[in-house]
Amino acid sequence: MAHPVRIGIVGCGSVMQGYMRQIEVLTKEGRVEVVSACDVREERGAFVRETYGVDRFSTRSEDVIQSDDVDLVLVLTSMPAHGSLTRAALEAGKHVHDTAGRDLPGESGSTRRVADACSTWVFTTLSRSQDGSDPYNG
Repeated sequence: MAHPVRIGIVGCGSVMQGYMRQIEVLTKEGRVEVVSACDVREERGAFVRETYGVDRFSTRSEDVIQSDDVDLVLVLTSMPAHGSLTRAALEAGKHVHDTAGRDLPGESGSTRRVADACSTWVFTTLSRSQDGSDPYNG
């Protein structure tokens, strides 16, 4: 089996908690591992370390996006930041899961700029279990 997909999380607020339920299942299956996380609020670092065992935490998104051991960037920030973070991750050669999907908010034309940043869009879905259940709603 190939190595697990190494995830870097940008944004560690309430949305992250819903995603982590599914990520924990995939981690137990050996399919993914969270290698780093960041949030603008430094106090979230202790929560992420203690609750999810993610030792590497930063307040700078660049630390996650530019990390050589991150395969996929999971963008879970406030909506206005999604476009620029998704583009930066794509330009860094990362796969991206952006909770905003194709309708990226923020500055005018951000969706077009994100599309221009890559030749192929790679969409991942961590939000559904194999049985089709929604991990956010039980």
